[in-house]
Amino acid sequence: MDSKRRVALAAIAAVVAIIATVNSGFRHEAMIVVSWLPYKDAGAHFIIMGMLAATVCWAYADARIAGVRLGVLGVSLILGVGVGLEELSQGFFPGRSVTLKDLLAGYLGISLAAAVVAGLRGRRAAGSESDRESRRRSGYASRSR
Repeated sequence: MDSKRRVALAAIAAVVAIIATVNSGFRHEAMIVVSWLPYKDAGAHFIIMGMLAATVCWAYADARIAGVRLGVLGVSLILGVGVGLEELSQGFFPGRSVTLKDLLAGYLGISLAAAVVAGLRGRRAAGSESDRESRRRSGYASRSR
């Protein structure tokens, strides 16, 4: 397993630990931590899910399921399903509630992070093509002299 996938798995584990901590009754302590964020809990959903999406999209966009390459969109959709299920699960814990605002904040964080990763991947691919073209031209130019 390469290092970027290890980092992504660590990010997934960290988010699962945060969710488990909040769901197990430490909501007050968690809210003290996020009380300074704009939009409080929704702001935390945006940041946490966005950082998770950036890391996981970066690491797994080239992964394949049943021979089909996931891409940034596929990874984002899988994360979106997970975020939706996580938000729905909050209805089963005392003191927690399912809110559309938190769900949309998580989806917005995933979307923004995915767009950034897709843009960076596109620039890298374009840079690779232009580097190949430059090498081809320089090799061609040196042969024609």
